[in-house]
Amino acid sequence: LKEILEKKKIISYYINMQENSINLIDKIYAKVMAHVNEFGVDYSHFTQQDAILEFHETFLSNFFTSPVELNSKLYPTVEHAYQAAKFLSINWNTVRKEAKDEIQEALRIKKCEASITYNNDLFTNEKITAGSTKIIADILRKYNYTDKEWENKRVKIMIDLLLQKFRTPEMLSKLKETGEKELVEGNTWNDTLWGISNGKGRNILGIILMEIRKLDSKEEGVS
Repeated sequence: LKEILEKKKIISYYINMQENSINLIDKIYAKVMAHVNEFGVDYSHFTQQDAILEFHETFLSNFFTSPVELNSKLYPTVEHAYQAAKFLSINWNTVRKEAKDEIQEALRIKKCEASITYNNDLFTNEKITAGSTKIIADILRKYNYTDKEWENKRVKIMIDLLLQKFRTPEMLSKLKETGEKELVEGNTWNDTLWGISNGKGRNILGIILMEIRKLDSKEEGVS
């Protein structure tokens, strides 16, 4: 009973946030968090008939080429910008040689021949694939270079980037063509924050996309 009451309290908190938010990002954030807490993490009952169960190599993927902006810099995909957002306060001069060597070796294995420059333009490089930006970010994170407040900011940053991605009539139209289908970011790499793995996960990426799908093209953030 205590757990049920606590859950209702959390849902009520986010519903109240949604009703009182003026900013579109905050409003979507509140809706997403309310949804996660209300409906849980079990997506095993969805089928291909009522859901899109995988985003890989489709326009729904964060790897899809669609330029977005972060801190006045342009990035080729949402993934490039999202990974860059983890290191906005980094002092690139302090990045250890061990980290750089590990990055170079990982990119060599991936056969990525892009020249790496350790500065604020690192993740803007179109020659570095979206997948490789995640590899770079994971290594930098292992060496504790991620912004200290990252986990508190990451969902709102993702919402901002996805609003940009789907602000054009063409992209928004493609999203709306998915109709009423549940958008489920199924994956095999055990990401249960943004998607689901083995039928379970918070699927925050999918929920954000479904909230953007509901927007009228005249609403703030979509043009």
